[in-house]
Amino acid sequence: MTAEQLKTINNYLERVGLVHQDVKLEVFDHMISGIEDKMRNRKISFKNAFEEEKMNWKDDLKLSHSYWIGLAWTAPKLVISKTVKAIKKAYLLSLLYCIPVVLFFFILNTKGSQLLEIVIGIIEFSILFGLVFYHFQILKTKQKSSFQFLFKINCVGMAFAYLLYNPLVSNIIGIFKGEHLSYVGLIFHSYAIVFSRFLFQFALNHLRTVEKLRVE
Repeated sequence: MTAEQLKTINNYLERVGLVHQDVKLEVFDHMISGIEDKMRNRKISFKNAFEEEKMNWKDDLKLSHSYWIGLAWTAPKLVISKTVKAIKKAYLLSLLYCIPVVLFFFILNTKGSQLLEIVIGIIEFSILFGLVFYHFQILKTKQKSSFQFLFKINCVGMAFAYLLYNPLVSNIIGIFKGEHLSYVGLIFHSYAIVFSRFLFQFALNHLRTVEKLRVE
């Protein structure tokens, strides 16, 4: 396949909105294989083989959205499917990881402790600074990926949560109600802290994807 033909395929994928490099590379490789097979086995031109291949991918590349990531965010169906699968896993595991923390403090029957609020507040501020750092690291790459997409759609909302609901800033969702532990507050802050692990993983996966592109 010539460089011009490869460029034609690449331009088509970008034109339909598939600019997320990790997914784009997968589709690009599959399309090349499909086109080459048609040209070789059926002795048809690149143009005809390409048109048939586009029809094969038509449904997967149409713009879509999902309640799981917010209806305001649209992307090709393949990207949405991949990101929904990843975010469902992140939500579920974050919730599961919270259970031991809540049980621990329930058994301990913790009374009001300023130290606990300080520790959680410092952790959440640290996470906030980490999100800001990775936000600018991702911007510097000038590339998009499904991981960058996931980071972007979750980063702003979580950043506000780490700031506005931080125990060192406000008592809107406090860890304690008077002298007694607030399990709603404990679950919220435990979940927010655990979920940050997935946000950082999305950021790191994006940076690794970009680095892989540079190597290739």
